[in-house]
Formats: sequence, C-alpha cells, structure tokens
Amino acid sequence: SARYTDEAGITEGVGASTAVILPTLDVTANVVKGPVSGASCDIFAVNATGVAVTPAQASAMSGDTGSVTFNNVHFEGTGLVACTGGTYQDESTGETLAAPALRAVVDVVEGDTETPAPSYVVSPLTEMAVQAAGANLNSFAAKAAVINARFGIRFDTTTVLPTEVGVIALGAEGAKDADRYGSALALLSQLDADNTDKDMAALIAEVATDVADGTFSEANLAAFETAQINLQTTSAVADAVDPS
Repeated sequence: SARYTDEAGITEGVGASTAVILPTLDVTANVVKGPVSGASCDIFAVNATGVAVTPAQASAMSGDTGSVTFNNVHFEGTGLVACTGGTYQDESTGETLAAPALRAVVDVVEGDTETPAPSYVVSPLTEMAVQAAGANLNSFAAKAAVINARFGIRFDTTTVLPTEVGVIALGAEGAKDADRYGSALALLSQLDADNTDKDMAALIAEVATDVADGTFSEANLAAFETAQINLQTTSAVADAVDPS
C-alpha cells in the first residue's frame, strides 16, 4: 500500500482494500525527572498485540523545559514515546545529571479547540510501568495503576505534568495531583542520592521489579522511609518539601 497527503493535509493509505484515512498530528510531550533537556525522543504506534511498530512515526529533541513536539504523526490510539540521553537538575543534590532512558505508553488523540489533545508525560514512573508491561505494551495502564498506587498516585501519570519541586512552590490551587507526582519524583532522586553505587536507571529497574506485585520489599520500604527523611531535612529542596 502507499500513503499520500491530500490538499487538506489528511494522509491516506491506499492499497488493494478500501482507503484508510490517517490523521496528520503534532503530538507534544514532556520528559521529566526534573525537566530533561536534550533528550532524543521517538514516537511509535503500538499494534493490537502490544508491540511498538517500527520505524518511528516521528523523532524530536526535548528543549530546556523538557518539552518535545513530534510533527506529522499519522495515527491515533496507543503509542509509545521513548527518550534517551539529555540532562536534568537533580532535586536532591542540585547537580546536573545524565538522564536515564524514559518511556511512556500514551493514548494519542487528535483533539480540537474545545478539547485539546493533552501534552503527554514521560517520567521514571511511566518507565517503570513500561518495564512491567514487558512484551505487551497494551498492559501498560494496568501495570501503571499497581505501581502508581504505591506512591499514592491514582491518576493518569501520562497526562499530569509534575510540579518541579524546588522551583515551583507546592500547594497551589488545583495542583494537588501535580504536587504529588513531583514529590514522588523528588523522592526517587533522594533514593538515588542515598545509593551512591546505583544510578537512576538502575534504581528505576530495581523499583519496577520490586513493586510489580503491588508491594515494596522490606528493604526498599526502609530505604524509602530514610529517603523521605533526608529529602525533608538535608536535600537541596528540603525547604520546599511538605513535611506532612
């Protein structure tokens, strides 16, 4: 089959069967562990068996705020955003660190003036869910629900932009979910700082494996409790963190 874009900007697939009209979309996302700048990102369609379809639909690099825009994306529905490289400012230490590989499975929609498409979020929590989903990316939402619950999160982590702890004050009106998300990411930074023999990528993989059954191991639970104390008392954002 072949594809072409008509005068209205609609891409169509033509083959032996009936033509399939495909959208032409600009899809935006935010890469966060703190905002990740300079990440190289791709977006893929995901098929009915939960596999990312290659080649990528589009590629782009994240800017200083972690925002990335994919142009000329020709699908709606389940997609995979995958990012590598880039740097971020670590909440715990204030240092600029190399970002881990981060992915998210998102629901790509066209949107309109009344209901714009969301700007999607790619973060360590979404990466954990992708790792838990394994070969079937269509199980991402179920895996994410289990993992997110351990962080007190019961909202879609692919559509809520986390508060940048230490830069934006917690407690703004309407920011409860964003604050909780940002605080969870800051806690992961502190856990990383407390484990000098592991980088963020190794930490994400370890936590994803541990929490896949819906519970933390005793060792990780103790490590998180210590990290929470350190985040509130000795970290670079200690003054910005809610001690409650």
